[in-house]
Amino acid sequence: MLLHEENCREQKARRFLARYYYDIYCLMQAGIAEKAARDLDLFQRILEHRMFYFKHNWMDYGTIAPGTLRILPLQEHMADWASDYRDMVKEMFYGAAPSFDEIIVAIKDFQDRFNT
Repeated sequence: MLLHEENCREQKARRFLARYYYDIYCLMQAGIAEKAARDLDLFQRILEHRMFYFKHNWMDYGTIAPGTLRILPLQEHMADWASDYRDMVKEMFYGAAPSFDEIIVAIKDFQDRFNT
């Protein structure tokens, strides 16, 4: 939901938090993301929590729903997200890390399945 919110922000206010794409990727690899995606009660509770505690005036929370969840950034912002990921990998990884493209392909598949 945080990534959906960030991707709905105006460009000048957007924060590039590529580490969250890596986190989702790891949750997917462990099978946790699929389990969580099937728990729509959990989804609703998290949404209600975000609406109460993080109520951003620029966010239409009605767009955070199965069928309309947008985890991936728009294509025109992808280079900025990839750059943020490369910077993160340099500072936080000591071994091999998945490429940003690999992460994006996996998350696109997850997003598409969740939204259908």
